[in-house]
Amino acid sequence: MSQPPPGPHGTDRACSRRSELLLFSCATSIELLFGLLLMLMWGTTFCSGDAVCHHYIPRLILETGDLRHLNVIWLPLLHLILIPLVRLDFLYTTGLAGTMVNAVATGLICVYLYRLAGGRRPALAAPMAFLCNIFTLIFGATPMMEQWAMAFSLMAVYHLRRYLSGGRAVEFLKCSTAFCLGCLTRYELWPPAALVALACLIREARSKRPGHLLLSPLPLAGPALWMGWNYYLTGDPLMFLHHPMGPQFWNRACTCSLSTLLLLAMAMIYASSGALCAPSAKQIYRLLRARNGPDLLVAFVLLFPAIFHIAIAATPFFYVSLRYFYMALPGFIFLAYLFCRGELGREAGLRPLSLSLVVLMASAYPLQVFALAYGMFPGIYFRGLHEHMVELKAIAEAVGDGMVLIGTDKAAWLSVLGGLSPSQIISQEDGCFKEAMEEPWRYVDFVVVVRMEDHPLLPAFNELYDGRFYIYLYYHDPSWRSDFLDHFYLVLATEHYLLFALRSQAEMIKA
Repeated sequence: MSQPPPGPHGTDRACSRRSELLLFSCATSIELLFGLLLMLMWGTTFCSGDAVCHHYIPRLILETGDLRHLNVIWLPLLHLILIPLVRLDFLYTTGLAGTMVNAVATGLICVYLYRLAGGRRPALAAPMAFLCNIFTLIFGATPMMEQWAMAFSLMAVYHLRRYLSGGRAVEFLKCSTAFCLGCLTRYELWPPAALVALACLIREARSKRPGHLLLSPLPLAGPALWMGWNYYLTGDPLMFLHHPMGPQFWNRACTCSLSTLLLLAMAMIYASSGALCAPSAKQIYRLLRARNGPDLLVAFVLLFPAIFHIAIAATPFFYVSLRYFYMALPGFIFLAYLFCRGELGREAGLRPLSLSLVVLMASAYPLQVFALAYGMFPGIYFRGLHEHMVELKAIAEAVGDGMVLIGTDKAAWLSVLGGLSPSQIISQEDGCFKEAMEEPWRYVDFVVVVRMEDHPLLPAFNELYDGRFYIYLYYHDPSWRSDFLDHFYLVLATEHYLLFALRSQAEMIKA
């Protein structure tokens, strides 16, 4: 059996909608409660530095009124959604703004998994398996973009499947809208959107409906909008690919061999989905033999994030993080559900189906429990962020109402984890950043030096800022350091940071 039974019709439709609403409410509530659990365990729901930045950017836009702070690297949709919520300091500094937003995405993922699986009671096994994955709850409770990308991809393939089955243009419009929004959330959705646009073009050309041919580019509206934004800001529509602070910059520190990277990628797939890969592979084989094009296309779109990140393993854009491979989890669950339904028979109920899916994932549960309890895993750093949060709050308290200079991504950390307003921080987001690094005593009251003397990227930062990166100068330019210490003195030293305060005029004369 390659497909689940068709969805409910007629008098069953109202019952199905009630079931979907209940499923959405339960999934959203579970996610919100899990966010509170993270707060109790780690004092925050932020799982990584990227999550912190996803709160900082909307707050920066809110305080400056300048949308150009969206920049050109991270896609904008999550930042735009978060703008109203990060206005509240409590939601901003704890990460709960992102939890509230992503809990909705988790609810939508569950609803569309249920729909894809057929929309009847046994189909609840798919969203139940999704919610029984600890990484689902972690990434749904933290301000990351993956959860919404998964939600939009599921929406897209659900309506794509209906379009391919019935040919109704309205279904393709819904599919295109989902792809447009998804492509403004994660780059992994761009190639599937292009493939779906091509599939529509071929289908409508064969159907001899020239009016519908005009619909085929619609899934690519999101990429077109983002390239237009890149062109508006920089004059280069592809700046996101070769921005000096893009992933290729951060990946300079990676020294792993290609074989090691591929093994790590396989490990991340296993950690997020357990043994679901095996029945998924068998189901793909069945779909190929049955020439089931719609379900094969659905499987490709849902599994593409994992395929994509394995494919780019030899490029400077590759980075080992669980969240990239976790994005394929709905695809594995969908395919494994189809396989189990075929093995157990059409009349199989909710209990055997859900038990089968959970048992297949169970071998990965020790890794997932470890990630939650210990707070450290590739792409998950609750423990490290908690340590930084304690130090940054002490720095923010010492800074008070003053102005502070801080380089690298730690400006976002100081604001979000430390509670300092972005208006008090001079960082790479400011036009005067290079000048402030050369002569900080003319611009700020405090300077934060990140303890990164031996960091492999420190010379790259200095090169990026034309030899004016103050942390590099502090450690490697005795002349600049001497001049700096004539104007500033150390007031606080922590494990990761040094805080310097500006000397008064009398102190400088005395010195």
